[in-house]
Formats: sequence, structure tokens, C-alpha cells
Amino acid sequence: MSRVSSLLNPVCEAPPLREVRSALEGVGAPMCLGGLTRTAKALIVASLGHDLGCPIIVLTSDNETADRLSSATRTFLGWLEPETPADAVASLPAYDCSPYESRSPHAEIAERRALALWGIARGSVRVLIAPLPVALGRFRERS
Repeated sequence: MSRVSSLLNPVCEAPPLREVRSALEGVGAPMCLGGLTRTAKALIVASLGHDLGCPIIVLTSDNETADRLSSATRTFLGWLEPETPADAVASLPAYDCSPYESRSPHAEIAERRALALWGIARGSVRVLIAPLPVALGRFRERS
């Protein structure tokens, strides 16, 4: 066990986090955590991604928040699980324009979305962090 991992384990085994973990394992119902710093959120999300046997989705307010949270979560998950693949934590950015406008989304956003969706389709993404507009968007059904 790495030194950093051994320092994080007492935090990951704290009673409130155990309660959240057991609530998610039992029913899998949506859960809202509030009152945490950005770093604490990242640690909790990484801990849940490490411990739960299913992918989790975290919704944020905007692309910038999703990017910062995914970066910190990726770091914590790497410390908890050194063999974690790079795409285990993905950020799915929202488009920077409406589909009803007469312009295309920025190429970087389209590329990042394609990479995240490819990771989801392959099953390698364990933690998906996305802004709320992404969750409200529509996707085509499988053909």
C-alpha cells in the first residue's frame, strides 16, 4: 500500500462516508452531498469510484467546475488505486452553443465529448463528471 493511500484510508472509512456508500450500494438512489469543499468532494467521489462496483455520475453547474473536479478526482483515484487507467475519470463537457444557433460547437469541446463518450461505450469510465445541461440533453437511441 502506498504512503498516500494509507493516509487517505482513515478519511475514506469515516462513518459519514460509510453511510453514503451503504446507501448507494443498497438502493442506488440519487444522492446529493452539500457543504463540502472542492477537494473534499473530489476525495469522496474518488473513494466512491474506488469502492463501488458500478459507474457513478456527478453533476456540476458548468464545464469549468466539471473540469476542476474531474482533475482532482483523477488524482485522488490514482493515489487510492495506482493502477487506475487514465480514462477511469471522464469529464463530459456541455456544448458552448445551442443546437438551434447557426454555428458549430468549439472543436476542442466536440473532441473531449467524443473521447468521453468513447470511454463510456467501452466501459472504461468509472466516474463521469458532467454539467447539468449535459444530463438534460437528448441522445439518439441505439439502432
